[in-house]
This record gives sequence, C-alpha cells and structure tokens, in this order.
Amino acid sequence: MIATIIPGLYVALVSVNPEALRLQLALSIANSRLEVPYPAFVETLLLLIVLELILEASVRLPKSVGPTITMVGGIILGQAAVSAKLVSNLLIIVLAGTTIASSTVVGFQNSVSVRVFKYLLIILSAIFGMLGLLAGIVVICAYMGHQKSMGIPYLSLPTLNQKDEQNG
Repeated sequence: MIATIIPGLYVALVSVNPEALRLQLALSIANSRLEVPYPAFVETLLLLIVLELILEASVRLPKSVGPTITMVGGIILGQAAVSAKLVSNLLIIVLAGTTIASSTVVGFQNSVSVRVFKYLLIILSAIFGMLGLLAGIVVICAYMGHQKSMGIPYLSLPTLNQKDEQNG
C-alpha cells in the first residue's frame, strides 16, 4: 500500500491540495521546491523512472555487486539531483520510502501491478488532487475484488469449504 499510495499523495498534496497541510509544513515544502523548475508531477515521474532503471539494472548485475551498486547509485543520483535543484529534498525521502516498500513485494506479477497502480495514482493525483487519489484507490480495490485466483475471488478469505473443493 505504501509503495502505491505515497507518490500519488505527495503529488496531490504538493501540487493540487497544499491547503490540506499544516502551514509550517506547507511553507517548508514550498521552500524546498523554490528553485525546482518542474511541477511536482514531472519531478516525481522523472525520479521514479530513474529509480526503476536502477532497480532493473541491479537485477541483471551479479549478486555480489548488485545491491551495493543500487544503494550507492541511488544515493549519488539522489544527492546530485537535489544539488542540481532538479528535485526537492522531500521527494527523495518519499521515493526512498516507496522504493524500500516496493522491495517487500514478492513475485514479478505483483511488482508489475504495484508499478502500474502507482503510476495510475500519480496521474489521477496530478489531475484531481486528493479526490483523484481516493478515486484511484477505489478503482484499484474494485479491480482487485473482481480478480480470481484459481476460481476463488482474490480478496476472499479461504474457508473450509473452499479448501475441500480445491482438494477434490
């Protein structure tokens, strides 16, 4: 949930609905974004794409150096992007949490769906703000409620009868 919702929440609160934040927090965020030339939507998408490229590269590297290069590359690129005033400090923190949360997802199919949903929520948040984020979460929940795994609804809890039906 964190990997999917947090980037969209950042875009919605920074670009569309800053009035939802406390005044001190809103001023701090505005101060950190003062010299950033891009809107929050573009800034978030650019850094997410770079992080996705780093993660994909780490999968293809040898196991002994892959995690090290990913960590060092992320730190160096993040610091360089902040120093060049291309992204804000808060976005680095948000995307670091998102990347850590994304690494807890097990399986390729699950990680792909988390990525797709993340970008969907960012787009809806950039257009409609918090309302778009909430609408996107509802759409994702409806989609997941419609999915089935081996004939059993994905979001249902297994009961004794369902276990017996699977075993024959």
